[in-house]
Amino acid sequence: MRTYFFLIYCLFYIHISAQNFSFENGTIAPFSATNANLSLVKAPLKDGKSALEWKWNAPSELKVEFAVKHKNGRDGVIFWVYNEAPKASKLMVEYRDVNNNVQYSFDFGLNFTGWRICRIGSKYMKGIKKQNNNLKMYIISPTSIEKGRLFIDRFSFVTEVNYQNAPDAQQPENTDEQSLIHWSSLWKWESTLKYANPPVEKLTEVQLNALSKTESALDNLLPIVAKSQVINAAKKLFLESGIQRSGDFIIGKPLVVKPDKKNGDITLVDLGTMMMGMAQDALFNQNKKSEENFLLLSDYALNQGFAWGSSMGNNHHYGYEARDIFKSSYMMRHELTKTNRISELAHALVYWSGLGESRATFDPERDGIVDCWNTLLFGRLIAAMMIPSLPERYRALSCLVNWVDNSLAYSSGNKGGIKPDGSFFHHAGYYPAYAIGGFEGLGVFIAAIQPGGFKISVDSRRHLSNALFAMSHYTNFKDWTIGISGRHPHGGDMNQEVVDAFAYLSLLGGIDNPEESIDKKLAAEYLRLETTDNPLKNKFKGIAPAPFPEGFFVMNHAALGVQRIKGTMVTIKGYNSDVWGSEIYTNDNRYGRYQSYGSVEILNGGSPVSRLGSRFSEAGWDWNRLPGTTTIHLPLNLLDSPQPSTLMARSEEDFAGASSLLGQYGIFGMKLKEKNDINNQNFTPDFIARKSVFVFGKRLLCVGTDISNSNSAYRTETTIFQNAIQKSNERISVNNKKLKVTDLKFENENANEPTIISDLIGNYYRISPQNKLIINAGEQISAHNKTRTETRGDFVSAYIDHGTAPKSASYEYMIMLQPNADELKNWSSKPVYEILQADKAAHIVRDLISGVNYLVCFELTKPTQGFIESVQQETLVMYKSKPDGSINVSVCDPSIHLPEKVKNSGNTSKPGLIVIKQVVLKGNWELAASNDKVELQLQNENTVLNVACHLGIPVEFNLKLKSNNQ
Repeated sequence: MRTYFFLIYCLFYIHISAQNFSFENGTIAPFSATNANLSLVKAPLKDGKSALEWKWNAPSELKVEFAVKHKNGRDGVIFWVYNEAPKASKLMVEYRDVNNNVQYSFDFGLNFTGWRICRIGSKYMKGIKKQNNNLKMYIISPTSIEKGRLFIDRFSFVTEVNYQNAPDAQQPENTDEQSLIHWSSLWKWESTLKYANPPVEKLTEVQLNALSKTESALDNLLPIVAKSQVINAAKKLFLESGIQRSGDFIIGKPLVVKPDKKNGDITLVDLGTMMMGMAQDALFNQNKKSEENFLLLSDYALNQGFAWGSSMGNNHHYGYEARDIFKSSYMMRHELTKTNRISELAHALVYWSGLGESRATFDPERDGIVDCWNTLLFGRLIAAMMIPSLPERYRALSCLVNWVDNSLAYSSGNKGGIKPDGSFFHHAGYYPAYAIGGFEGLGVFIAAIQPGGFKISVDSRRHLSNALFAMSHYTNFKDWTIGISGRHPHGGDMNQEVVDAFAYLSLLGGIDNPEESIDKKLAAEYLRLETTDNPLKNKFKGIAPAPFPEGFFVMNHAALGVQRIKGTMVTIKGYNSDVWGSEIYTNDNRYGRYQSYGSVEILNGGSPVSRLGSRFSEAGWDWNRLPGTTTIHLPLNLLDSPQPSTLMARSEEDFAGASSLLGQYGIFGMKLKEKNDINNQNFTPDFIARKSVFVFGKRLLCVGTDISNSNSAYRTETTIFQNAIQKSNERISVNNKKLKVTDLKFENENANEPTIISDLIGNYYRISPQNKLIINAGEQISAHNKTRTETRGDFVSAYIDHGTAPKSASYEYMIMLQPNADELKNWSSKPVYEILQADKAAHIVRDLISGVNYLVCFELTKPTQGFIESVQQETLVMYKSKPDGSINVSVCDPSIHLPEKVKNSGNTSKPGLIVIKQVVLKGNWELAASNDKVELQLQNENTVLNVACHLGIPVEFNLKLKSNNQ
């Protein structure tokens, strides 16, 4: 509620502090002019029913009789200008004090036809700026034009204008470089980037054929049949918008970008809705009236400011809204050509798609590439293909393909893009929800260029392939877990467009074997994921679907480990100083603080497997109890985000992440420490824990030590599972007894033996007797993560109670993933692992079945058993002896070690550092095969390994004793 009232106050303050003049009261006041006639007109309009007409004889000054006060550099002016014909001259705007001295000034270009916006903050105006109060604004006509006429509407003095301001041809200096987001860089790209080479004079037959095939492929990716609901929506909106010709002008509801929308306006998405519906009706139903309406809408768009060189002020994230404008324009390209409209509209689409950026090589320092792949890449493709000149079209398309190729290089730091472990970064973090749009945009782009023979390099295809396979590893069947959901808990899955991207990428050719016309590995995964028959499948005849993914996968750019075995997926998620734990927005994921507090989430329920089938459901969900996490169980008002806007908390600790051995065995370790930040109220700064997970096939051992905090008001817990109850007669097993979940209460505080329990989807848990296990079932009352409205649902939860203000508390439990009867009997009756050490320094475990040894070394560790003498702090080590006496070893520093630590959503392009981790072995060992990441040296009777760890990628190698020691 605190945030709600703060936002209401801000909106109210902006409203009362802005001075709006829209000429709806029948007077020109407070405007007056010298050497000019001022009057009100009914057309053209950008607001309401009247605009101001200014007809001058030079020199003329249009004065605004209002006392302006500049306070903070963010205040300024916004108004729209209508120009009937382009002029090389500019308007000059001055703010003068009572002595007629110019304190602030700026100019506004007039090289346009139609409506353009003036939007500038006082920070970016010129002048001496010594006097800030009681200023009067003057708009001065161009001295080079003896007589002229302009129209002005929607005039406001405002307190905030330069949030993500978008420079354009009229006002190229209305912001600074630091404030430019990629979607507000249209004019920067258009005005500064040039093609390296001119277009060829005449295309070859091969080049013409490439364009022709791309054109056909693009047609197949756009609507090919009429959809009545789309057409009806377009006609209804068109009628309501009142768009029509009035003499020399086009009138109707004003077009603005979304941040400027108010009642009576239409946005780019509305324009796209109308254009797409009219295009479908014209093309597929042969409706001539809809064709006329589409052409009128294209004229209206250009006239209203959706034109070359115009950024319309604050075009925040416009790519989502403009998609149908691009698509429908391409669909109607022949009609636009016949009526001589193609050049101007194509020019506008080149500008608004940001195609100009691809004239130069991709800039690896730019951020937001995922947004571009998602919302603008297809528009750029369309814009290139609409260029009337075929040589220029081919040049634009070729450069765009090269730009996309380069954009698929692994990005450094925490900049957006693809990372070497397949993580897909956006908002300075790992983000599957945004990867969906990125894959979709890249997929359809590849689908369009592939038939024409345009190529993406093998390295870039490999990077994209790695990211696609990473997603297929962290989704089951196509759902992912809450811990990796960003700000969309209980939401997100791999959609059809991502599945298709596997196919489209495979058709570019073999990656590991470039001689192959189809990449069989990608094709097989596509066939595994695609469950319906469709024409695309016909391209892969003779290829068998891939088997279910098996193994343990490491993605330390996300502090994530993923176990896949026999239809089950488990994600193990942490966070550290470089990886944020969750993304929380004002109206999204308000209670998501604990998403990465060592969550261990299992998806193996449902047919096909899904999040909901695995008993994750938002209605009634206890946000304190994500499986695997160790948390302080807070009431929702205290768990709610303490920030009025975005919160992406990182830890003060570096150490959190996973490692693997032989692709089968996994380990996870984490130093949990709640963020000590004065702005994060209701956090507990001394809340710490040492957490680990050891993965041996269908068994996962979860260990926690040194769980401590000073919060005496609320209990600290480690959640084992939280399952939504779907039927009232469902049961769980507790020590071989089937208990109905209806109002179940269980506690084993005085147990002398392990407690064996099941969840509702057939997984079992062996909880060590020293743990206070509590099982609760019944209705839970919670709140929606966006609206905070009350939600209710029936759940059964099992958790370990550490009490209030725990000191060095601990836990130990083993997960058994849907064991069969023999496995359950054997694994429940006796430990099949040994815990050799579990304290603040290290968690060391030996699996008695596989023989794998696991070491999570929080501090410098000297094991008492095994062939390791010591391990450097914050290192994950795994090893397994082979029958021939050699040993497979894995060493990993899971941190990506960014040299520049950023806060919240900040980012850096500085790459992660290489860190040398030292492991000392007893005896004289040598590498069985050379490894450039491992150096050995003999020290007394020990062997010192110096392992170069980089970006959290495990280093695996094989050791053997030197012959003179055998």
